[in-house]
Amino acid sequence: MVNGEIKNQDYYNKAQKAIKGSEEYAKKIIGRINPDEVDSISGATYSHNQFTDAVYDALDKAAA
Repeated sequence: MVNGEIKNQDYYNKAQKAIKGSEEYAKKIIGRINPDEVDSISGATYSHNQFTDAVYDALDKAAA
């Protein structure tokens, strides 16, 4: 976004989907034993992978 104008609508839409996906992943992880049980949201696979990696990292640090 430049001066309040979206320059690349496709990229903007993907970013918005990723943000929404991150919010959904956080809600879905509660009560799960295995982070891999949280399904990916269509179009937000990259953010899902980052989220899953972050969960595993946090679990490893908590167990140390």
